[in-house]
Amino acid sequence: MAEPESILQLGIEAAREGKKDEARQLFRLLTRQEPENAQGWLWLAGVAENREERQNALERVLTLDPQNEMAIKGLNALGVRPSTTMRAGIHEVPPPPPTPPAPTEAITDDAFDDDPFAELDNLADAISADTSGPVRRAEGVPHHTDPQDEKLAADRAAMLAATSQRRRDEDESARSRRSAVYSDEYEEPRRGFSPLLALLLFLVGLGLVGLLLAFLFSDFFGGTQVAEPNATQQAIVAATATALAENPIIGGEPTTDPGQPGTDPGQPGTDPGQPGTDPGQPSEPEQPVEPPPPPADVSGANPIILPANTPLSSEGWLYDFNQPTFAASVIGDIRQFSPQNGRFVVILAYAVNSTGVSQSIPAEFFVIKDAQGRVWEARPDVSEAYVVPGVNADLAHTQAMPPDGLTRSVAIVFDVALDATDLVFFARSNPSQGWLVLRSV
Repeated sequence: MAEPESILQLGIEAAREGKKDEARQLFRLLTRQEPENAQGWLWLAGVAENREERQNALERVLTLDPQNEMAIKGLNALGVRPSTTMRAGIHEVPPPPPTPPAPTEAITDDAFDDDPFAELDNLADAISADTSGPVRRAEGVPHHTDPQDEKLAADRAAMLAATSQRRRDEDESARSRRSAVYSDEYEEPRRGFSPLLALLLFLVGLGLVGLLLAFLFSDFFGGTQVAEPNATQQAIVAATATALAENPIIGGEPTTDPGQPGTDPGQPGTDPGQPGTDPGQPSEPEQPVEPPPPPADVSGANPIILPANTPLSSEGWLYDFNQPTFAASVIGDIRQFSPQNGRFVVILAYAVNSTGVSQSIPAEFFVIKDAQGRVWEARPDVSEAYVVPGVNADLAHTQAMPPDGLTRSVAIVFDVALDATDLVFFARSNPSQGWLVLRSV
């Protein structure tokens, strides 16, 4: 019969290598031979075949070692509260569970995916650090074993022990050979500078000396010379001089030479009698400013629902609904504003101004459409009352955004009816794509 310590070490090695079936058989054999071996029961819990076996093994650990924190945490993770008598080690130790029959279906690791105690599968580091030894109970605790199963398991453990010893001997022999080869080839480490390092240091020193000479004797290296302008620069200078001669206003104060055009009172353009300068002359009528076109009708829009964090662009704006949690309904008023339709809905949108002009997002740019076919317009004034810049958003809907290519969060506020469902957020200029932001208000 194999020694319990050998069986324990073989089981630990198999568990660390991921051979759970082999480790489970070894730990079952160990707990049959030594029912008071707390380490064996704890390792068996780590590679247990099902929850029932795991719970039974952990309860046995607490019976033998009432203060074992890992077993307590394991039972709590399984939803089992260790009883006082169990932790005090008072109640009688039940016989170890019989070897479970072969399952009709292969048990895979997916069967315990929802097991909150699955982290006990990696007990190697935690238990190998425990050198205090198992906590043993009083002798004479009855337990039932199957002699035939015990003999088969003992033979298997002996074979595994022999195999493990042979592997250790082979590894030791290989390490000895590698050590001998290393000793022959590298009897003494090299010392001093390598030729490559010496060459690199020489080149660096040579460069420093050259820079020092150039600084000390700058006259000999053209330090006082002035570069001559090339043909392009000369053409630019000539064109600038001609423009200044023709129009002295460019680039500075007007000239005071009465001979220059534009400064003689008799010259056209400065005579009060000339057209365009007489206060009595009627000025050209201002062109009427056309009102902006009305917002496009999107009542018939049916946007394709995109996942969050899918940026879109339209009319020079890059915009995105970044997270599913960045939309919420607000119960009650927002400062001095009260909802007229039912309840305010706040959507935190991310935008980049690519229009080239510093401006705010247009008031009619974003809309919301519900499953009832109603379109809800944004309320920039409520957004201004809601936003605390830098706290709940970077900007309010009314604040201008510079065209610097940076992404900023903007709070867009809507006044939506209470019965609205499946709210889709999209841009009026791009009604074919949008995001489902809320299922209901």
